[in-house]
Amino acid sequence: MGKGQRTRKAAADALLAAAMSQGTPSVLEQEQQTRSSLQVVAPKSSQVSASAPLVHTKPSPSPSETSVSSLDDECRQLASEEQREALRALEDVEAVKTQLDTILSCLVAAFSSKSERSAAAADIVVALEIVGVASVTGIYVLNELKKHLVAKPTTAREGSLLAFVALCKSDALTSVIEPVVVEQLINIMLRHADSEHAVKNVAILLVKTIAEKVNPLAIHSVLKQIYKALELRQWQSKVAALHFLKELSEMASDDVSRWLPEIMPIVTEYVWDTKKQVQAASIDALISVCSKISNDDIVPLVPILVGVIARPEETEKAIDSLLATTFVANVDAPTLSLIAPLLHKALRDTSIRSSSLKRKASKIIDSMCRLVVRPSDVMQFVPLLLPQLETAIDRLIDEEVVEAAKEARAHLVHAAGDGEAMDDDPIAIRMKLEKDLFNAFTDTLDRPTHPGLNDFTLEYVTDVCTELATQNRGTEWRDIVLPYLQPHMHDLDAEHLCDALRAAGGGLGEEREKSTDPNDVCDLDFSLAYGGKILLRNARLRLTRGHRYGLIGQNGVGKTTLMRNLASGAIEGLPDTLRSVYVQHEDIVESQGSLFESMCKAPELAHQTRTTVEKTLTDIGFTQKMLDGDIDALSGGWRMKLALARAMLYNADVLLLDEPTNHLDVHAVQWLVDYLNSLETMTVLLVSHDTGFLDNVCTDIFHYESKKLVLYPMTLSKFVDIHPEAKHYYELKSSDTVFNLPEPGRLEGINSMTRRILTLENATFTYPGASKPQLENVSVKLCLASRVAVIGVNGAGKSTLIKMLVQETAPDTGSFWKHHAVRVAYVAQHSFHHVEKHLDSSPVEYFQWRFGGENGVDRELGDHVNLQQSEEEKNLVGKKHGQVEKIVSRTKGKRGTLEYECKLVGMTERYNKRYTLEQLQEMGLGALAEAEDIRQATLAGGLDLRPLTTKEIQRHLDDFALPAEFGTHGKIRGLSGGQKVKLVIASAMWNRPHLLVLDEPTNYLDRAALGALADGIRQYAGGVIMISHSEEFYNSLCTEKWLVESGRLTIIGEAQEKEYRAGGGKKVIEEEPEEEVKSSNINSSMKRTKLTNPKTLRPLSKQQIRKLSKLCKTAGMSFDDYVDSLTRESPEWKWL
Repeated sequence: MGKGQRTRKAAADALLAAAMSQGTPSVLEQEQQTRSSLQVVAPKSSQVSASAPLVHTKPSPSPSETSVSSLDDECRQLASEEQREALRALEDVEAVKTQLDTILSCLVAAFSSKSERSAAAADIVVALEIVGVASVTGIYVLNELKKHLVAKPTTAREGSLLAFVALCKSDALTSVIEPVVVEQLINIMLRHADSEHAVKNVAILLVKTIAEKVNPLAIHSVLKQIYKALELRQWQSKVAALHFLKELSEMASDDVSRWLPEIMPIVTEYVWDTKKQVQAASIDALISVCSKISNDDIVPLVPILVGVIARPEETEKAIDSLLATTFVANVDAPTLSLIAPLLHKALRDTSIRSSSLKRKASKIIDSMCRLVVRPSDVMQFVPLLLPQLETAIDRLIDEEVVEAAKEARAHLVHAAGDGEAMDDDPIAIRMKLEKDLFNAFTDTLDRPTHPGLNDFTLEYVTDVCTELATQNRGTEWRDIVLPYLQPHMHDLDAEHLCDALRAAGGGLGEEREKSTDPNDVCDLDFSLAYGGKILLRNARLRLTRGHRYGLIGQNGVGKTTLMRNLASGAIEGLPDTLRSVYVQHEDIVESQGSLFESMCKAPELAHQTRTTVEKTLTDIGFTQKMLDGDIDALSGGWRMKLALARAMLYNADVLLLDEPTNHLDVHAVQWLVDYLNSLETMTVLLVSHDTGFLDNVCTDIFHYESKKLVLYPMTLSKFVDIHPEAKHYYELKSSDTVFNLPEPGRLEGINSMTRRILTLENATFTYPGASKPQLENVSVKLCLASRVAVIGVNGAGKSTLIKMLVQETAPDTGSFWKHHAVRVAYVAQHSFHHVEKHLDSSPVEYFQWRFGGENGVDRELGDHVNLQQSEEEKNLVGKKHGQVEKIVSRTKGKRGTLEYECKLVGMTERYNKRYTLEQLQEMGLGALAEAEDIRQATLAGGLDLRPLTTKEIQRHLDDFALPAEFGTHGKIRGLSGGQKVKLVIASAMWNRPHLLVLDEPTNYLDRAALGALADGIRQYAGGVIMISHSEEFYNSLCTEKWLVESGRLTIIGEAQEKEYRAGGGKKVIEEEPEEEVKSSNINSSMKRTKLTNPKTLRPLSKQQIRKLSKLCKTAGMSFDDYVDSLTRESPEWKWL
């Protein structure tokens, strides 16, 4: 130690000794005595009452105290344990301040060397760890450091920065120092423009340390300070702030990118700063921040999209890059914040290329808005884009550009929620949370007694709490929030304030009494989201062994999503040891030989012996023949049983069943009820629309209420008594849901509702390899008045009979006939197979594919056996001169027989020949004749003239309760099971069929949709045949039952024509202007109110309707009521 150092140390020691003996305050202390902020005010009894402690007296040494310093101990005043103990022993606040003044003077004095200032900075850390940052003396030190940060002496500024660096690196002080240094960010950025290099270097080091240490949850507070720093006059400070933003994006990429919509417009202004250094720094910062967005489609284009901000002449290049991108990832607010300004610029372009740019920008908006999940993400960009699209539509004359702009506008408005209020707007949620949390601070905290908690610190902690709430990280609440509060108050008071903040934040992570029941398999709080939509928020799920829980809620609330996440273990907090198995729609074991071998080889059943597998299968009804057979030969009901058998063998703790009664007959359902009720050690969680099944099985009900799972320990019937609004689970009523089945139209030669239009006589069918026929000597007929329910046990052959009627299979023996113009709609048992190849298309796009062929013929009809030609038959068509090349038309001969006009190979139309159906069948060309019949039936239905536009298709989907949100803008993959069934039924009804064939229509539809389907069938003027195990459903509709058992069919009842009234076919399809009604478009013929005469099956003329109007006036009734009162036998039809 040099002479000067020894002299200064001796003087300091003498000063300290004098202060301890006489209590004389230092000059600095005298200046601070008048500060009211350091005075302790008596707390209010109802508030947190701990005042800031004078000295922190915890005896345990801190990490910084025990760490080995690289500095010479001779430069330190608190290097040794004796020196630290001396400071701890001081009880008088004045004496402590005197000691701290000595360290501060060494930190900022002009005669101190850099090593001495660094040593003093280390001493500051140790001193604050001993006395406490939030104590009176700790606050005094921090205030002195803040003053020195902007002081005139260079050494004062450098010393203050060194002290803050050391404080930031102290793990013991991180939480309490964070708000202090963030508040000082503006002054720290000013030091980057300091005239002294030493000061600038320390400022750079401090900013880097802050970026490493700052809590990512407080990013918004940090960003607000960066925005203020960018307004500073010194360009060096602006560059420093931009570099700091870049470093933050590397350290906390997700948290920074979340604020990109706020960052972009602010930082973009500095791309055109007068200083090139600022321009370059802003571009670098934007590229770094924008590269952290979650949209993988856009990330490769970030340099181009950011570069165009500085180089507007490259706008078209950037637009072309976007246009060439195939968008598949979801589009969120950060992604739109990068692209929306570019699209806005393109839409405002006035150059010679403006039309092209506007069309391209419109196409990009159209494509991207289809992938927006949350309306709130796009809502903030609507004012930027929508006015420009409106201008393009109103002022441009290029029809292609206008059409593109209209499409973009429609999708933009829809993506923004069609102007409806949003329940889950994150901006509104955040603003409310911030307000509630800050109010919780001010209401609970006695501010004067806690001087360390200034306004900025309160806002800082509020931001942290807000992020915890919005990110649903409630389980981390105490661990993150308490460290910010405990240095300022006693532990009990800190916990009280923490609980108040947590309550204001929505109760996230609230401590509740955990279950101690040893039979509980799980008890957790969690949140669940799907596709950006919050399904459950802070919901509690407690499952007890031996209980059977029913999940009750409207379609779309997330029941299936919850089941899948439970099965995959994706829900946070689930015990790692919990074994669960999920039995879902049409679940099936992978075929690996016979059924028995496939089960034995299933990976999840490797722990079971072959004997156990065989016994389990035979116990639930599988015969030896079925065990030796193929899985694909099983009916829908037996497939469900097989899936349940696999679940049984898995020995799971939790059995998850999604619509388990689908495809099961009455006996199988009763077997399932008995099996589930026998489980004493397994927990069952199930979803079903079968209310009787739920009532017989469930011991408890989980009901979706306001994004929570509310537990009701009771059966479904008792639950409905408590919640009468849930009564629709029992009633087969449509409520607000409506299915409008289109009128089929007249069939040539059919003048009675009971006249046959399809017959099957003496039909026998045997599956390949089977020893006996599945069906034998079956004879049935169908007419327009048919309401048929096909019933029987699983595997009896019900679906086989249906497939013969729709010509997906052909009988081995017997005859099949149908009216040449009849149109048949078929909804298969496994109805999803209709759409499973189009999961990434929208329902509208599926319609356009299915009916977009020649003359509007249904593409799915190509799978029917009557349309499939053998190789031999193919060789008979169009190969040699004189052979039939194709059928060009069909007419009726003199005797009423159908004749098909055929064009011959190598010959002109002059030599066309006419053949009867029998002749073509003898020539092996029956498939050609059938294809022509389908074409003619399609033409008769008007499908060749019905436009496949989005508007027309969506209007049709609306008739089946599938709104534009799902029909036009959604993907089939994202539809629920019930919505997929609606789509399949709607597509089957597009061709206005005369016969509707439904195989298990009740699967997946909720009670409201079932009621709507039943009401639609009652009003439908065509025939209906269905397979259903729901007696409630088919008994309310069907007058005829076909019982299939032991390969035979028994018919019970008959079609009752008298049930169908005059108004049966009455329906307002659409309201259009009068001039459009008069057009020749086939849709126009469907757009009038129609009445059908049940005697002639012809629509009434205007003259006949006027006669009816006079009759209803005479009867004193309204027109609709009068018509509804008429039956087929009413004499009025003879008068007409």
